[in-house]
Parts: sequence; C-alpha cells; structure tokens
Amino acid sequence: MKNGTPEQKHSEVNWKRLNANGPYSMGVWRGENGVEVGDQESMAGRAEAMLVALRKSILERFSIEQIKSLSIVDIGCNDGWLLHNLSDLPFLAMTGVEPREKNVRKGLVVRDELKLTNSIEFIVGTIGSVRHRKFDIVINTGVLYHVANISEFVCSLYEICGKFLFLESRTLNTNFLNKKIIRQSELVDLPYKLGNTSIGMSTHKFETGYSDGSSFLETVVSLPTPQAVIMYLENAGFVNIQVELEPNIFRAKLFRKDRPLDGVCVSAEVISHESDSSKISKKQLALDQARHVEEIYESVLIPEKCLRLVEVQFESGLTFSIRNILLKYWLNPKYFQIRVFERLLIKSFNLSVEQAMIFKDIKFNPKDKISLERIKCAFADGRFDHCQEMLDALTATPNADWRSSYRAFYFGAKLASARSDKVELAKYIDLLNSCNPNWPLHSDFFESAIV
Repeated sequence: MKNGTPEQKHSEVNWKRLNANGPYSMGVWRGENGVEVGDQESMAGRAEAMLVALRKSILERFSIEQIKSLSIVDIGCNDGWLLHNLSDLPFLAMTGVEPREKNVRKGLVVRDELKLTNSIEFIVGTIGSVRHRKFDIVINTGVLYHVANISEFVCSLYEICGKFLFLESRTLNTNFLNKKIIRQSELVDLPYKLGNTSIGMSTHKFETGYSDGSSFLETVVSLPTPQAVIMYLENAGFVNIQVELEPNIFRAKLFRKDRPLDGVCVSAEVISHESDSSKISKKQLALDQARHVEEIYESVLIPEKCLRLVEVQFESGLTFSIRNILLKYWLNPKYFQIRVFERLLIKSFNLSVEQAMIFKDIKFNPKDKISLERIKCAFADGRFDHCQEMLDALTATPNADWRSSYRAFYFGAKLASARSDKVELAKYIDLLNSCNPNWPLHSDFFESAIV
C-alpha cells in the first residue's frame, strides 16, 4: 500500500510485536511502504552520519568490482541496521556478530514486519566467536566504550581484520587533557625520549547489562579521548589511521545537542598477516628505539665544564652566578616539574638535542650520572685505566643508580673487548643481561665478540 494514508500504512505492521522487541534506537528502519521504525532519541542523526562516513570510506578504497570479492563483518552489530544499509553493495559475504540474542531477534522482527530482505549472516556471540576467521572489512561502532578492556578488544579486532577497519566510539572531550594532567602522566619512556608526543585520557564508570545497548556483562568501562583511540589502534598494529569524522563535525550532525558525549569515526588498515609483519615491526620498533636511545647515552658526551658546574652546585650549593642559581633550583626536587630552569640551562650550556636528553636526567641522582659521563669521556679519550677505575668505583657503590650501573657495565665490556679479555667480557655480558635481559646494549656485538 505505497500510496495509502499514514494510518493505512501503519496498520500493515504489528506494532505490539515491534514495541515488544524494541527499542529500535540504533537507527531508523524504513520500509518500502514508507513506514518508519526507530527512535534514536537524543542521538538522532548519529547512525546516519556514521553510515555516510562508512560508505564513503569504503568506496574511496575499494571499487565495486573489488567489493564483489570482499567479506565484511560488524562486531557488535545490534539489530543489524548498519549492515542492512550497506547490503546494496555487492559484498561476497556479510556477517553481523552480536552478543545479545534479543538484539539479533529484534532485527529479524523489524525486517519481517517491513518486508525487508538481505543475505547477512547473523551470529549470536562475542568477537571470540569469529576469532579464527578473517574478514576483509571490519566495522565496530558504538562498542568500544562498553568493553572492559579496550586494548585487548582492539587487538582482537586486529586479529580478524584482513584489510580495513572502520571504528566509531563515543569519546571524552580532548580539552579535559590539560597541562597538569600531561605533566602528572610523566611521558618519559622510550617513544617520548625520541620525540613522540602522543597522550590520551579515559574516564571510567560502572556499567551493567540492563540496557540493550550497554555492556554485555557487569563491569567497569572506559570512555577514551580520540587520541587514546588512535593510540590503541597503533598499539594493536593498525596502520594508515585516519579520522573520518572529527568530534566537532560529528556533534554538529546530531539533531539534538543536549547529550554531553562527543564521538569520533576512525579508519585504519592492516598490513598482510602472512608473516605477522606488523607485530614483528612493532616489536622491532621497540628494540630499535631502545638501541637508539642507548647509543645516544653511550656516544654523546656532556662537556666537562657543564658537569663540573652541576657537581659544584650539587655538593656545595654555591650560588655565585645566575647559572648556579638556575642549577640550585633545577637540582631541588621541589622544583622538578618547573621546566623553565631546565630550558634556560640547556640554552645556557648550548647543548644539542641529544645532549639535552642526557642532561635532563642528571638531576635524578646527579653523583652517579656525572660519574657515568666521566667514564664515557675517559673511554673516548683512550684513558682506559682511568675509565676502568671509575666504572669499578661506580658499580661497587651501595645503591648506585641502576641505569648508570647498566651503562657502566657496557663500558666495562667494551674495555674487555678492546683488551681481548674474553673472561672479563663474559662477566660484563652476564652483568648486562642481569641488568636488562630484554634490551642488553648491543647484544649482537657482544655475542659475536664472545664466540
């Protein structure tokens, strides 16, 4: 009854049946007779915005001819609205995975009432139900902020994704990530030493399975910032990560603005799983970063005049110059978070980027770190006996700085290697491996040297 009155059209469907299987809040279903089923309430406009962004991102990457050979899966598909609205594209196979049987059933009911058909395979289960399968395209919308462990979940998405991922998530406003939070987060690990500035943030809340669109199990869930979402994707091994719908644009597409949450749509790609090359490269990247940082600490020297001024200030507290006043505050733990002293000192000493990286660490246990710098200088100058004497003293000091000891052991190994003393070299290699079994300094060099 395409041309009937609204009353006549609505009389064609069993509204009691539909209302019993609701709510249809993931998107508005439209029958050929013009009947609409669904109410997104305060999120009206969201599903349509996601669909437009998703369709656009797929068609930008794959031709219609290519799509004919591709499989697609929607993890957490709810009633299947998103997949159904992509079913006009000639995918080889379409699969929806949904943990709630009721949500799968409500999709079957609405399609039955509206006389809608598709060839989608629906599976009642979690992502674990398809963990042994690969899909060319993986969709995941409205799920990330309902899972207990985002990192683990995103890694699971990676495992089943063959080519392309489209992910949508409600997000926390990035403006909450202020300088105080960033400072308190202490961005000091290897990536940040080498210039990475990425940082995200999440809030956490209890969530039960009371609502059809909430967590499947009672747990604590997290609401991440957009940057946190991207970091999770990078960590899992995804590449070519792009924001398809920015939070401000996404929000503008909502018909009502009273819901406090922002949202983001992100796409990403997968390198061939044949050799698990992305995971290998991720592990290799960490090793390369560690080696690069340690090579800087090994080879880059801090000028003696700089070390002496720090040492004098540390030992006696003299304040006879502006530079020493800066040193006094810089070495005081009360002022460690005030970066201006550090920046002025680095500029005053005219230090390179690599020298500055080393210099910044000296304030944490200055005595041992100054000793290490002098060990490095002695080795570079060929003063091997003096170098050995200083490193023996440093590494035998009660409660010596661990990193200084680690790096001093390395110079002990270099000295032993230079003297062709294989017994002494083996001793230092053992000490290095005890210090840091994951990333021993130049382990390949030492392994070849000891054969």
